[in-house]
Amino acid sequence: MKIKIISIGNSKGIRLPNKVLKLYNITDEVSLVLEKEHLLLKPVNNARAGWAEAFAQEVSAQERLLPDFFNDENDASWQD
Repeated sequence: MKIKIISIGNSKGIRLPNKVLKLYNITDEVSLVLEKEHLLLKPVNNARAGWAEAFAQEVSAQERLLPDFFNDENDASWQD
């Protein structure tokens, strides 16, 4: 696919067709990888997207990954 280089202020840029943006789920930014003989544009995926919501659901469900070891801290039977 050929894409024309356009002027953007004092810089130059390219326009990606909407079809390409949707196909690769590109929304706001891309990663530009500079290679010896070519440039590579990669979609930037937010690896942590949705983590806050998932954590909130886990906390609200009161689920724990480890049992509570301190349930018996008022129990004096372990002391001499």
